Amino acid sequence: MRLQAFYNRLVWLADHATLGMDDMMLTDFEFGPSCTNLSQIKASDDGVELVFKNGKTDMRIQGALEILEPLLETIPTAMVVRMYKGVYVPITKVYEDVPVFIIECYDPYPSR
Repeated sequence: MRLQAFYNRLVWLADHATLGMDDMMLTDFEFGPSCTNLSQIKASDDGVELVFKNGKTDMRIQGALEILEPLLETIPTAMVVRMYKGVYVPITKVYEDVPVFIIECYDPYPSR
């Protein structure tokens, strides 16, 4: 997913979130005990990298939008990626599943 599309999707979700859920955490595609939350967004050679970790650095949707907005001016067509099993993979989908927004990525190793 390109940065502009990713940003637009987050804006749409923030605007249309379930009542009272407009400041939800962003988490990865695994829901349950093993899921991790978005903790950092950084520009890299491979695009805009989302870093997911467990801890006290969980990012909410408004915080993500604030970080992404300045990047839109310089790299709007960059791919939004994450490191997954040692490989940068593109983000493919962002959706609401109360009480979180879930970010899915392409699994390069579906048979593992």
